[in-house]
Amino acid sequence: NNKERKTFNNCFYYISFKMENIKFINNMSFPSGELATEDVSAKKDKKIMAYAYDANNNGYYEVIVGQEGGVKANTNSYKFLNGAENLKTIDLENLDTSKTINIGAMFNKCKSLITIKNLDKLDTSNVEVMNHIRGSKGSSVKLGIKRSNSPKLHPFTVTRGDIPVNSVDV
Repeated sequence: NNKERKTFNNCFYYISFKMENIKFINNMSFPSGELATEDVSAKKDKKIMAYAYDANNNGYYEVIVGQEGGVKANTNSYKFLNGAENLKTIDLENLDTSKTINIGAMFNKCKSLITIKNLDKLDTSNVEVMNHIRGSKGSSVKLGIKRSNSPKLHPFTVTRGDIPVNSVDV
């Protein structure tokens, strides 16, 4: 639903260029001292709120998005964080993507992204459209990979390219 996507993503448009961290929470308890608070629910019923503040006084925003029981992502989350060029960390702990069918370009142009916390919470079981989720061909991205036998993140730089999809004759 295009209207749903536009409404939910509008708050990120104007702050996404200076957003350095984002996390999703399962309640509506935000710290005080916000620079901006916005109703980002599709129905504008204040069931999903975004809260932005500058914790480090460095001109970049920390963003918290909250909803009771966890934030339910739109079924169409195309370009959800696209263009958040200064985004360094995203925490997916309380982002419910179980009903999401389109995550195309979700992290496209997030060139500063270093850490995705709780990536295992990203439910892609119903995703039908994943085009461009990895970004532009030829661009590189730094990934932190956590292995089960090590508590630390192992850094890798990956250059994006074609991903072959081979068919099997039956």
